Order: sequence, then C-alpha cells, then structure tokens
Amino acid sequence: MVTSGFYDLGKEVSVWKVYYGEDVATYAERSSPPGLVATNVPLFVNDAELDPDMFQDETDKLVAARAAAGKPVERVHLAEHSHISETYAVGTGDRSLSMLVLQLVRRVSGAHSH
Repeated sequence: MVTSGFYDLGKEVSVWKVYYGEDVATYAERSSPPGLVATNVPLFVNDAELDPDMFQDETDKLVAARAAAGKPVERVHLAEHSHISETYAVGTGDRSLSMLVLQLVRRVSGAHSH
C-alpha cells in the first residue's frame, strides 16, 4: 500500500532535505517511482480529497506509469480525508481505507474471512 505523498524527488533541493540530503544528483536514485513501477507486487495506492494538489498529481503519475508498464494497480480516492487523517482513521470506526486494505490482503493472500 502506498499512501499519498510525493514520490519523485525532482531536480531541486527537497524541502525534506533532512531525509534526502541536498545533493540533487542523488535524487533520481532515491526517488520511488522506478521501483514502484518495476515491481510485480500488486500495488494499492490511495490519496485523499484534502491532500495538497502535488500529492494527488504524484499519485496520478504513479498510477499512469504502472498502467503503462502493464502492472497491477488499484487506487482509491478518499473523500473528506487528508494525507494524515486517512492513516489516523485506521483502527477507528472509519473503515473507508482499512476495509479496502483488508480486502486487498485477503484477495492477494488467498485468505478468507470466517
């Protein structure tokens, strides 16, 4: 499962430089899309209505790249959620994300509910 965010670090020093460093020459190898597109692992991607536009654009690009590569990808766009609230909702009465993830895990693993 990939939660909304930015995946391609770009060509300018990242606002997250504390994580990725300031050497933009290393950003391509540290960016997520090549590995996320190359893997044959089924991918579930989610973004949210209240996410920054950049997060939604990055999700669009990732889903399009996976589709172009013929790789399985599922996507859900969560209404009334943000990047943070979608994750914090897991384990609460709001099952808009957790139920879909559970269904995916069961489907991929062949597990059935009792």
